[in-house]
Amino acid sequence: MNLHEPTWPELRELHTRSSALWVSGTLSYRYIKRDGSLDQGLWSFQHGPDERWRIERSGAVQYIRRGGTAYARFDDGMRATHADKTRFVSLLPINPMQFLGGPASILSALNTESQTPNVIGVATIADRAAWHVQVPGPSSGTTTEIDIDQETGMVLGLRGRGGMLTASIIEMRVHESIPEDRFAWNGPTAQSRVAERSSVVDVSSMRDIPVTVPRYWPAGVGYTPHAGDADTGELIMILDVEDAPILARWPIGSPLTLLDRLLVGGHAYTVEWTDKTWNWRLYTRVPLAPAEFDRIRDSMRER
Repeated sequence: MNLHEPTWPELRELHTRSSALWVSGTLSYRYIKRDGSLDQGLWSFQHGPDERWRIERSGAVQYIRRGGTAYARFDDGMRATHADKTRFVSLLPINPMQFLGGPASILSALNTESQTPNVIGVATIADRAAWHVQVPGPSSGTTTEIDIDQETGMVLGLRGRGGMLTASIIEMRVHESIPEDRFAWNGPTAQSRVAERSSVVDVSSMRDIPVTVPRYWPAGVGYTPHAGDADTGELIMILDVEDAPILARWPIGSPLTLLDRLLVGGHAYTVEWTDKTWNWRLYTRVPLAPAEFDRIRDSMRER
């Protein structure tokens, strides 16, 4: 029997519905960093409707959530964290939350509005039939390939960044339910530096975070907030200019924590600088001439 090949809107809707699954499994990933070193590993996970998550690595819980209560692993242990915050250093470079429907889905990070993905075949992953989809990038060498489960809509595989990043579900099981205690953290917690670190996820509200941005670009500059933390002021922005460069700002003396490596996957060039308060890093797809960079940096002023 020939299967109906779905359109992209149909496939995306199927993926969105995967957020209601009770599912467990194992995700394998392999990432070649820019310096040539290899990062690879396995995530085990359990997921349920209404934002239930448990993600482990090497037997240690890295992230756990049930509705509005969430804990994530930091250098000093597990900490309570804002429930809508989904980007953590401990979950890089890619993690199971990006494989199911929801705000953290990899489909939300890929630009599928200007370039329509194409179903180019079928695949079998973890003994499950999947649609093999090609998502065109903004330039050659930036195409991403994903495999979407034909039954559940869950992403089963991903290949991107010119082959530098691959990830695949190697074991998966759909359940009628999973015990609630699997999504509750009862272990020790580290003391948060603030009572509740509020990481802004409402993109429109990020406009209220004070920030300087470049005021010069050959064709003028606007920006779109991508991720931010209202407590620390850390902010990731997409500049509304040709090739969509990425601008990151974070406090001096602190690490950069919110950057999504897939977001900057096609931006091979970086320049960095500091001012009295912030570290800055600009990611571009093409190199900037020194005079261009100087003019961009010097054009920035407090809003």
